[in-house]
Amino acid sequence: MQALRCVQYRVPNADGLSPSSFVLSLALRYGLVGCAAFHHLLINSEEVDDELEILAAMDAWGDVVEDHVRWEVRLRMPFACSEAIPEMVGRLSVEALRAHLPLYRRLYPLSNALQVIAAKFTTDHRPSIERSWNPCERKRQREAFRHLAADSVYFAETFFARRQAEMDEVPEIALIGE
Repeated sequence: MQALRCVQYRVPNADGLSPSSFVLSLALRYGLVGCAAFHHLLINSEEVDDELEILAAMDAWGDVVEDHVRWEVRLRMPFACSEAIPEMVGRLSVEALRAHLPLYRRLYPLSNALQVIAAKFTTDHRPSIERSWNPCERKRQREAFRHLAADSVYFAETFFARRQAEMDEVPEIALIGE
């Protein structure tokens, strides 16, 4: 729940992005913050059974994100949101978790793993990110998406630090800065 609140208070800025780019940036943010949340749970689990429960919860992340977008974030989107958008955000957010697990098992530091995942996500979805962009402004828009991806990495890292300090997510943190 804390990870969902973190993203809810930090919905990406859609200035200059197409709807498909915005949806991908939102999914990436949910995915990266989810990686930080599950990383925190995994490194603090004490028993094998706890780890198995955490891994099972990772499988349900897409459904949890879908419900959260549908009921908490959808009305704040900068464009008309169809019924398919929450499902798409949930499905795409799981990609980050799937990419994180092998990195976690190889003992990648979280910050490095988040950067690798964000870069891979951006590369994998480049055609969708750039869809319906003005050809004259592609470079600027590509940089805008990269900036949002870097923000998402930063938010995930600071979320992880707050979880380690056992601090709850409150809107005031997002308002005054991390």
